[in-house]
Amino acid sequence: MAGISLAKFYKPHPPLSRVGRYTYGYHRAFQFLEGIFNGIALNSGLVYVMLRTMNVAEDDKALLSMLMGWLPSASVMTAPLWAVSQWRGTRYLSFVAIVGRVLPFSIFFFEGISPWAVVVITTFHAWMCSGVNSASNAVFGSNYEPAEREHYYGLVKRWHIAGIIAGNTLFMSLLDPFPELLHWIVPVSGGVGALSLYMLRRPKVRRAKTPPISARMPETWPSSLSPLQWMRRGLQPFAATARLLNRDRDFAIFELAFVIYGAAFMMLAPVIPVFYDKVFAIDLHLFSFHNVVAYYGMQFLGHILLANRLSQWKETSIMLAAYLTVALYPALLLVAWLTAPVSLNLGLGFALAGFVIFGIGMTFLDYAWALGPVRFARGRDALPYTSTHVMFVGVRASFAYPLSLLLMSIDRESFLLPFVVPFTWFLIASGIAIWLKRRMVSRMI
Repeated sequence: MAGISLAKFYKPHPPLSRVGRYTYGYHRAFQFLEGIFNGIALNSGLVYVMLRTMNVAEDDKALLSMLMGWLPSASVMTAPLWAVSQWRGTRYLSFVAIVGRVLPFSIFFFEGISPWAVVVITTFHAWMCSGVNSASNAVFGSNYEPAEREHYYGLVKRWHIAGIIAGNTLFMSLLDPFPELLHWIVPVSGGVGALSLYMLRRPKVRRAKTPPISARMPETWPSSLSPLQWMRRGLQPFAATARLLNRDRDFAIFELAFVIYGAAFMMLAPVIPVFYDKVFAIDLHLFSFHNVVAYYGMQFLGHILLANRLSQWKETSIMLAAYLTVALYPALLLVAWLTAPVSLNLGLGFALAGFVIFGIGMTFLDYAWALGPVRFARGRDALPYTSTHVMFVGVRASFAYPLSLLLMSIDRESFLLPFVVPFTWFLIASGIAIWLKRRMVSRMI
């Protein structure tokens, strides 16, 4: 029997342009260091650590888990503001590296830190750094040629995933025997996060020559403005976002599908640490294996196998594959909850399968998330599209996380609603993706 060749999945790297080659080295370092930082300070593993080690009252666990996701995510609605402010570009990244990462996470040096103080720290960080994703995605739109973009996004994403796995695995493995190291590892991770932003600010971003539709903003804010003028100037980015969505209806539908998908994703996020704490009560390193190693490991493999293939797919096809696959994630977690009372190992097996499927689905989602707005820009400046895309993270967070808390509060002993409702929303997002696909195909886009 002939062996199965991976050649149809994996192709040689397309040659990089001069600017792409120059950018790739810095981008790769940024993604790896950012992954280490995220794997320690911004992963749901930190929430699980807080639930298991900080003596959080049982009635407060769902609230704490919800706030750790809700407030940081809602704060990124300011992304368009950062994108056009006087802190745009390298000055912004230098500023938030210190003020948004090194300083706030240094508070972990105090051993008596409250879990509620951690909520404040992570929220402040998310607000300060809400323009970082837009800046990173804009690099892909500006410094990589279309033919090389998808493949090299997959390459740098692998470095990011490797950083998350390495950072989180080391973090959780050390905390199991030495919980006091929490007060040293998290502050150090803030320094790593600052170094990652230094790497992102190094490549000079090329701007598109064609101005973006109805979204060109003033580069600086004059200091001699009245309070009313300041307020009007602050609202300009959001008015530009509204004009962009009105002008580009396909992009507006794309964002609608992402809002519904993202809301389902956010409804699940606070449930996971509480679910594992109540149903399984497993050690930190085993939680890390499920939530990080299995999940991100599948993403890593997916990016290897799909980096070239997805460049041939329409953005709507990538969206649809992502939403339908991810829908299996809450379905398997529901089965895990139902089977855990019969066999804990069986329940853990279904939960692990859920994270494996989730990782596969998120491989598609990564491409749709990071490169979808760039494709819709169609050669124009991608920054208004990417900043609008990030802003909607805050929009859906404003209602999805409270809804998650409500679903968990209806019956504190049941996880039926917290899993069934997101499953339904994933299917609705899939339906919108089909609608957008047919709409664009009918106009041969």
